[in-house]
This record gives sequence, structure tokens and C-alpha cells, in this order.
Amino acid sequence: MSADTHDDCALRARVFLRAVLPLVSLVAERSRGLSATTRGAIELSLADESLASTLSVDGARAHVTHGRSERPDVRWVFRDARSLNDFFIGRPSLPKITPWMGLASPLVSARGTQLLLGLRVLDPRNNPPSLSLEDKRLRVRMLLALVTRAIAELHRCEWAPARSLTKVDRERVFQWTISETGDGAYLRVRPDRACAGTGVYSGREPFVHTVFRDVESAFSALTASKSQMEGFRGGAVVTHGSPEYVRKVSYLMQQVDAMLMGS
Repeated sequence: MSADTHDDCALRARVFLRAVLPLVSLVAERSRGLSATTRGAIELSLADESLASTLSVDGARAHVTHGRSERPDVRWVFRDARSLNDFFIGRPSLPKITPWMGLASPLVSARGTQLLLGLRVLDPRNNPPSLSLEDKRLRVRMLLALVTRAIAELHRCEWAPARSLTKVDRERVFQWTISETGDGAYLRVRPDRACAGTGVYSGREPFVHTVFRDVESAFSALTASKSQMEGFRGGAVVTHGSPEYVRKVSYLMQQVDAMLMGS
């Protein structure tokens, strides 16, 4: 998928705010160094106000809501979708921050910046060999949550590759599980509907079940190459279910990864 057209840029920006930004809730579990009493909200939006999400911090917790905030402590305004996309993939791009540089709420600004920088671990180039097992587990949880949420969000945007997955006659569940820890994520599809969640979906046996033996196996599979999703083609993962849909979901994940990374 090209990232050069206006429509593609807008779609990528939506996925960054609706699927990537919410991962700060996981980053907050591991981030340290700022006051546990920090509370406030940062609104991230496009200058034309066509897209916005609000990051709320509450001590060691963080969560994201979609849409404008009535009274955010800080606003980060990107001039357009391309600028926002560049920011999320680590290219030189800075938003306009109001009040001026966030100085009216310095702790909120600092906490928000810390959490957003934590999302850079999704960059496949950022895998130092010294990562602890807990850091690897965090990255795996983030990657699984990212790809399932991104597919669901792209489906809502009527992106054709995601829509093709819901051309079904009954509910189907695609599940990813790490046997060692019980961590997981799932994508639940019904005719023309898709939703994502974390953990193990208990309402139905999975139509396709991707099982990692342990955190190391999952980390190796997801980060083994320049594109994390290409790791699913390696030998560190066992899949159960329809071979046709195993291939279809794997290819869709690669498309999502390529879109987000601008490749």
C-alpha cells in the first residue's frame, strides 16, 4: 500500500491514533521516573480538527479516548496527517504544542512525552541484545495488541484487505497465545464486522490459533526481520486451523506492518 496519497496518509494517521497510541497503557506499566501523582490530559490532533485522540495520565496509569477533549492540559497539533505519521515512525516532525511548549503543565507534558517515546520500541530497528525478559514480554504484548487493533480499525475505515476477512457466513475468532505466560490477543470477525481484544477469547473455539511456546519464541518470531510480522513465517510459531486463513491473516498482518512503517 502506498503511503504517498492524501487518502493513504489520512488512513495511516487514523491507525496511529486509534491503534498505536492506546498502547501507552502497556508502556505505562513499565515506565518509571516521574511522579506517581501526575494527572492530566494531552490532546493529539490534526490542525484541521478532522482527527483527534486524548491521552490521559493518572499516576502509573494511562489510557486513550478518541475525539477532542474539552479541557486538555496540553494540545499537540500536527499540521497534517503526513506530519503526524512522520512523528510516529521516528522521522523529524514536531507538533505545535500549546500552551507554549506545554510549560503550563510541565509534569503532564513530560509524562506524555515519556509514554510516547516508549512506543518507539515498536520500531523493528530498536532491538538491543541486552533486553530483559520482561521488556521482551512487553514488546510482544504490544505487537499482538497493535496488529489486531489495527486490522479492526482498518476494517472500520473500509480498507479492502481488512474487509475481505469478514466476508464470512458466521463468527470466526483468530487467536494468538503465549503458552508460557497466558498473554494473548484476538481478532473476532462476523459478517462485515471486526473487533479486537487482549487475552484469550472464551466465547468460541478459535478458527485459527497461533501458539507461541514462550516469550523468547514469540519475540524471535515477531522481531526476527526488518518487518516484525514477517517473523510469523519462521519456525518459532505453531498455527492450528484453516491453512487458507492462516495464509490470509499472515499476509494481512504483513500489509498492516508495511503500511505503518511506510514501506
